[in-house]
Amino acid sequence: FLLGEMWFDALNWLDGTEYDSVMNYLISGCINSYERHPDMTARDFMLSLNHCLTMYPEQITDVLFNFLDTHDTTRIAEECNGNHSLLYQKLSLLLTLPGTPCLYYGTEIAMRGKGLAENRLCMPWKDIEQGKYTAVYQEVQKLIRLRETYSALKGHAIRFVHDEQHPRLLHYHRLTDTSHNSVGVMLNGEKCAVAVTVSGKILYADRFDGQTLLPYGTIIYEINE
Repeated sequence: FLLGEMWFDALNWLDGTEYDSVMNYLISGCINSYERHPDMTARDFMLSLNHCLTMYPEQITDVLFNFLDTHDTTRIAEECNGNHSLLYQKLSLLLTLPGTPCLYYGTEIAMRGKGLAENRLCMPWKDIEQGKYTAVYQEVQKLIRLRETYSALKGHAIRFVHDEQHPRLLHYHRLTDTSHNSVGVMLNGEKCAVAVTVSGKILYADRFDGQTLLPYGTIIYEINE
């Protein structure tokens, strides 16, 4: 399996005669831009994501190497400035969008670092063994487990649900051919708490009290139709 590191449109290298897949910097930029640009609405995100998803045939999109950070970029936990809920939002996007999600080592424990020297530090095994990162690691495990369990998260169908009153409430459905096991994803990018209604089973929640989704909050749920 030959993976290429391409920072741009790589379609010409994915015709079956050269690379099998490439690092998907474009979708990484799409995910990270939503937090970096507070004026970016959920509709803007949808348009940016649609651009990423329509650049390649579906069979190529399935194997694109989706990521949040690499050895050449600032670590995503550093970008989040220690805000673990923001990290969980970004990971929720990574793990519920089409493609093949990949975690750079250390992301699963919110390892921080910027610049080439810090980006490539060794794993803090002693601290890990002492349980310093257990809480973060367990949250990341929950999100990975959802990706493994729900077939909708591995498919292509996605439908956005817009809230005109809260333009930075990012909400979309990941759909199967039937309504069975379809999954909803909701992230609050607003600066205020938002009252939301979820009719299906909650699969993952952070900063959600059952009625109100706080800033940086995330809900992933089964869709009952």
